[in-house]
Amino acid sequence: MGEVNVMAAHNEPYSFIFWEKEGVAHHKTVCYSSEEEQNALNRYYTAGDFYHSSFDSFEVRRPYMEKRVGA
Repeated sequence: MGEVNVMAAHNEPYSFIFWEKEGVAHHKTVCYSSEEEQNALNRYYTAGDFYHSSFDSFEVRRPYMEKRVGA
């Protein structure tokens, strides 16, 4: 499984992932690269992972594009 950094200083975020349960966002992940974003999303699709078992959907927001919703 890939690595997800918890914090980064003085960088502009690449994207924000809002983890949702029953349509309500409960947790946010800030990604500083496309690789970090993909690593975080991979966790959602990994059986037994916290994100897989805790949330039923997500929304990706990037400052430069329309939002992406997944389930």
